[in-house]
Amino acid sequence: MKAIIQTHGITKQYGNAVVLDRDNSLSDNWQQHTNTALYGIHQLFVTVTAFVLLYYMLSCLYTDRKDRSILFWKSMPVSENRNVAVKFITAVLVVPIVATLISWLTQICYLVLATVLVSRIGGYRDGNSSSPAF
Repeated sequence: MKAIIQTHGITKQYGNAVVLDRDNSLSDNWQQHTNTALYGIHQLFVTVTAFVLLYYMLSCLYTDRKDRSILFWKSMPVSENRNVAVKFITAVLVVPIVATLISWLTQICYLVLATVLVSRIGGYRDGNSSSPAF
């Protein structure tokens, strides 16, 4: 007969009994370190996106006038208001959505890599742990 004690934490087996260990400090530390790393990855993408958008918004209309491509855009059967609106919508909606999707994909790759590495070394151990990680 197998006894399973339902708590949060790590599964341990004692003889025929499978016990979920109540001491989940290892999983809490792992979750805290993982959340910090994922937050850092996302903040890197947010910062880079903010600088790119700042540069884009400041230069998109000025460069059209500087390199005289504004003459080409004025010859098209589209109003200048619509041209500016498309550039604004691109900066406000499209670029942040694409940056967020790329950030999510990077975070998923990080989680997969971290999970594989942790499972290969035999589990996560905090720096204060005296037991080996192998």
